[in-house]
Amino acid sequence: MTPVILLATTVEWPFAARLAGGFAQMHARVEALAPKSHVLAKSRYVSAFHCYRPLAPEGALERAIRSAKPDLLIPCDDRALAQALHVWRRAEARRDDEISALIARSLGSPAVYARLVARTDFIADARADGILAPEMRAVDREDALEQALSAIGLPAVLKADGSRGGDGVVIVTTREEAREAWLKLCRSPSRARSLYRAIDRRDLHRVAEAIRPPKIRVGIQAYVEGMPATSTFAARKGEVLAALHFDVVVAPDVGRLISAVCNALPFPSPVFSLCRALSLPFLSALSDRISMQSELPLYSTPPRGSIRKCVKSVSALRYSRGGRVVACDA
Repeated sequence: MTPVILLATTVEWPFAARLAGGFAQMHARVEALAPKSHVLAKSRYVSAFHCYRPLAPEGALERAIRSAKPDLLIPCDDRALAQALHVWRRAEARRDDEISALIARSLGSPAVYARLVARTDFIADARADGILAPEMRAVDREDALEQALSAIGLPAVLKADGSRGGDGVVIVTTREEAREAWLKLCRSPSRARSLYRAIDRRDLHRVAEAIRPPKIRVGIQAYVEGMPATSTFAARKGEVLAALHFDVVVAPDVGRLISAVCNALPFPSPVFSLCRALSLPFLSALSDRISMQSELPLYSTPPRGSIRKCVKSVSALRYSRGGRVVACDA
């Protein structure tokens, strides 16, 4: 029986299209929920495309789930994850076992995500479990900011919950900079500004923000000098199955960030390992001949001549070892 994967994304980033190719290579049937202008709408790896509706996102996701009847739902960005969790809560309230079971199977226990997506809570839980992570404190008022700065010191990093893609993160070196950054991050944009952004960026999500301005939680974290980097993991039942680790480098002549694969050696392909862990039957005939070389590239190739060296020597073992996360950030 061919497994069905439903990819859900609210942005036009190409990562979801690469995932579609990876799952299709594993002989899965891939369906996608994405904005109509997303490359997934044209992808040969996608069997069915469902149009994402930014003004009614949870309804669009529910319709896609009922149409696709997937074995696995994969949110491809933070907003898509939040929407999947909202759909799970609605399904639980009306006792829709089919949808609630799918989301729980895809994401793990949805009930724990309230702490996982809160940066300060996530870091506190990680440190309590012995994982190396910079100290972080919630800052909900100005005097708490002063207390946190006295404990953590300068420089420091202010981070807003719910931010993504580098937004909502400010490195500060003085108390005045910290105060200005905190005031800016914790203040929701005005309705007029949200409407302007909706028009200027052609992003209807901003309309929802104008109607219901979000409450923003800000935390402050100890600053660690080093190369900007990020990691992505595939995990199931508390075990890290696969990981990719990236350095973030700048191409000066094009003025944009490029994620370069730094080290993918500790684990096999995330797509392959995730499918194997789910015991999807289509792997039985393929398991002996799948290799990293057969996967589609999961990284962006920098323009020719833009940078001499796009990968720095950062060890992936700094982040994971023996199937367990040993260091993290949020």
